[in-house]
Amino acid sequence: MARSSLLRHLQVLLRETDRELHPEAYSRRDFLKTGAVVGGALALTPLEALAKIEKDARKLQPVAIVGMGAAGLMAAYELQKAGIPFQMFEASSRVGGRIFTDDRTFADQGQFCELGAELVNSDHETLHALAKELGLTLEDFAPGDKDLVTDLYVYEGIRYSSNEIKAAGLPLVKAVRADFKRIFGKAEPEVITATSPFRFNAQKYDEMSLAQYLDGQTSLPAWFRELMKIGYETESGVPADKQSVLTLFSMFMGFEGDWSTYGTSDETCRIKGGSSRLIEAVHKKIKTAINFKHQLIKVAEKNGKIDLTFQTSDEQKKLSFQQVLITVPLPVLRKIDGFSDQSLKLPSNVHKAIQELQYGFNSKTMLGFSQRVWRKSKKFDPCNGAVLSDLYTSVLWESSRLQKEPAGILTAYSGSQKAFDVSLSKVSTILSDIQTLFPGTKEAFNQKSAQFNWPKYPWALGSYSSPAPGQYTTLNGLLHKPFLGRKLYFAGEHVSLNFSSYMEGGLETGARAAKLIAASAKEFAV
Repeated sequence: MARSSLLRHLQVLLRETDRELHPEAYSRRDFLKTGAVVGGALALTPLEALAKIEKDARKLQPVAIVGMGAAGLMAAYELQKAGIPFQMFEASSRVGGRIFTDDRTFADQGQFCELGAELVNSDHETLHALAKELGLTLEDFAPGDKDLVTDLYVYEGIRYSSNEIKAAGLPLVKAVRADFKRIFGKAEPEVITATSPFRFNAQKYDEMSLAQYLDGQTSLPAWFRELMKIGYETESGVPADKQSVLTLFSMFMGFEGDWSTYGTSDETCRIKGGSSRLIEAVHKKIKTAINFKHQLIKVAEKNGKIDLTFQTSDEQKKLSFQQVLITVPLPVLRKIDGFSDQSLKLPSNVHKAIQELQYGFNSKTMLGFSQRVWRKSKKFDPCNGAVLSDLYTSVLWESSRLQKEPAGILTAYSGSQKAFDVSLSKVSTILSDIQTLFPGTKEAFNQKSAQFNWPKYPWALGSYSSPAPGQYTTLNGLLHKPFLGRKLYFAGEHVSLNFSSYMEGGLETGARAAKLIAASAKEFAV
């Protein structure tokens, strides 16, 4: 699933082609989608009914929440509504996890950038509802992009238009449609998991890499096939031959498992002022203090409770809880005792999912410019800065949209091995590529830059989940339920079935875990 507006636009173009070929497949699902959106407004209804399970909250045992990113904070927020006590632990010294707004680097030009999560889509119902509840504004990029090209595809120096992309992708649309029928028959498509009734039909596709599938589509123009590989390698953070083709297939279904296309009206947006404003607003609502710099190093089950051992700056601390929610990213989780050695005695396939479910590697580099040269481009049409190309800097977008003018910020997104290479020494390479696309940007560069390397950040060790071939049908979706007699829960984008890799994935799984915990809290009361 797309993390940049440009790849999402590519997906929309191909969905439009599919809709033009098969309009009958959409009419019913569009109706159902409308109902789902209306229902989504109720997603954050306070847990009043669950709160009534025990009037005296002092009799309820506190729940441990480990990890104060989107999932952990959302869970705490919902548990607080239900009147259930909890304690919060965070290994770093800040909240937000992979949501991290940089308010400093470009402050003197009146702008901010995102070191982590940046984009919000209109189908992110939990996030939209939460923002509304907290009084935050979501900004739509569309008005600011008026009269600009919103997608620039360049291969070997040749720019390809949206119409050319749609025409080139037609054989791919037809192939995926036929393969979906082989997987789902006449049933509604759904996200494939290790427990899906369609997993056996999907297995041969799951075991096929994206590169293998694209190479098998001989009717595709070579330039289109290569741009698809580059785009997905950069976005997913792993090479095209190391990711399941089911990731590609997911672009043809809505995240609820339908065939709805969001069309050109579904513009990507962002939280006004930056993604961290959402985190700060939730944090402000939570009355319980967070235990910062508490690194979880061991989890054990003993005497009917879950023992958590934390490393602080000066000691190891062991605490016991009846219920525990763990939201840390899998690359970090799999190094913690109890998960690393399987001493927790989780089901073998769950242990395997924790140890092996693939994560992508991505880094971001933001460069500042005195003016937005790309919006007045003469080499190509004036555009909003979104580029997919075969250059070293393969994915770009403008992060200064709807911010103070005339200065601008371009974000260069690096994936897979390139993510590890990101450093200040690469700024000149990135700037050279931008200059190739938009002559004049080199002169407009104001020497301001920001970088963040998520694979090297010790509390993430990667960017987001990106299943390898064979993992959708064997490992995906296994962390979605309670374990150890409803004492252990997981949340985070890697747990989400429909919104993995997005802020929405963390928020909706955090809210879901809170409801599950609240529903069972009474049986642990004393």
